[in-house]
Amino acid sequence: MKRILIIQESLNVGGAETLLTSILPYIDSSKYEINLLVLHKGGPLKGLLPYNVKVKYYFTNALKYYLWRALLSVGIFLNYYSIKDKEFDSILSFLEGPSCVVHWNLLKGGRRNVTWVHTDFMKNHWSFKYFFNSKNEAMFYSMMNKIVFVSQAAKSNFRKVYSVDDSVTEVLTNAVDKNSIVKKSNLTILNKGKFTVCNVGRLDVAKRQERIINVARKILDKGYDFDFWIVGSGKEEAKLKSLIKKNRVENNVFLRGYQSNPYPYIKYSDVFMLTSDYEGYPMVLCEALCLGKPIISTKVTGAEEILADGVGVLCDKDEGVLADALIELYENNDIFSRISKNAFIASRKFSFEAYVDRFMEILLK
Repeated sequence: MKRILIIQESLNVGGAETLLTSILPYIDSSKYEINLLVLHKGGPLKGLLPYNVKVKYYFTNALKYYLWRALLSVGIFLNYYSIKDKEFDSILSFLEGPSCVVHWNLLKGGRRNVTWVHTDFMKNHWSFKYFFNSKNEAMFYSMMNKIVFVSQAAKSNFRKVYSVDDSVTEVLTNAVDKNSIVKKSNLTILNKGKFTVCNVGRLDVAKRQERIINVARKILDKGYDFDFWIVGSGKEEAKLKSLIKKNRVENNVFLRGYQSNPYPYIKYSDVFMLTSDYEGYPMVLCEALCLGKPIISTKVTGAEEILADGVGVLCDKDEGVLADALIELYENNDIFSRISKNAFIASRKFSFEAYVDRFMEILLK
């Protein structure tokens, strides 16, 4: 039986975390022993882990974890987990940053070492500070047997920052479990009385949900009465609540909070809107496609690949442009119907079983 160690920073809600917890149940437990090292305990996705995955925590105390992470930024590393030489057939760090730092110190324990890059290093190179400097991070990546990127753009931009041989790079665009998404979307019935726009994601500076609130104000000023659902939780919640009040859109913009099953919100909305400043490969757009939603998205890495060929509407990061695109979809039924149809067609390409087969091949060959 092949032994695999996967290092993941947390089981909080996020694209990489959701993808990983979706992959694990599809891995054949009769062939592979999966060990999951999570850097800090907790997170709402913990309950989605299959019973056969062996989970260990680098820290069980959140305060110690954040102190450890702060020490990394000044060049101090404390190792709290050790393994024997070549104990695992493959070690995978599934997210850049702290997970990779831990991986760097466990390299000797893997016959093969693989890492995933979920971000655009030209636009959001957030991870180098955990290596104290970019030289150390470059050294880590040079030691990998394979570096996997979630989009062609993410790979291209990474290679502008760090020189790595093309032979060790791989692009595996994120997959979604379409059948599961459709099934979950039917578990809850939601009521809505207006044309409704939905956004799902953590409330974070990078996601720029304040753009949705400002779009809502522009829509109202133009004489339209739409509802906007923002599904998620995060550190920007108080700021968003304040902006909703300031813009006087309390009757149109609703913060729905964290939802373990966000898919009914996407299903019962009319349009899905992504307003991020940057992404690696926004899985939530793939999930919206599975439910046939017309999508309006800012031009970010990954979205331009997902929404190519008329699958959705790509916009500049400008609230006026986003508002105009939304009004055009509302006013023009032909465009709305065509994009909705294209969304369903595009979602046919999602084969989660094939994705997992390729995932395991990359880990072990």
